[in-house]
Amino acid sequence: MAEQEKVFAIAAPIGIKVWTPEGIVPVELRWPSDEEWSKRNGKRKILIRQLGRGTSETIPPDPSEADIDLYKAIAVNGAPR
Repeated sequence: MAEQEKVFAIAAPIGIKVWTPEGIVPVELRWPSDEEWSKRNGKRKILIRQLGRGTSETIPPDPSEADIDLYKAIAVNGAPR
């Protein structure tokens, strides 16, 4: 019997664990829409530092309000906000 292919399904919920004041809580999220990703990424500033000799260092920004807004938009099933 052939092995079934695993296909990425954006309709399936995503389960993660989030740190809260009450401790680690399991949270269920939905996959963000293209518009939601774009809105978040438009607010983030990523620093790329050229180190010389064709190498660079990418420095991601600290979490921001854009990240919180995205989380609030995609949290489902009573996830802590």
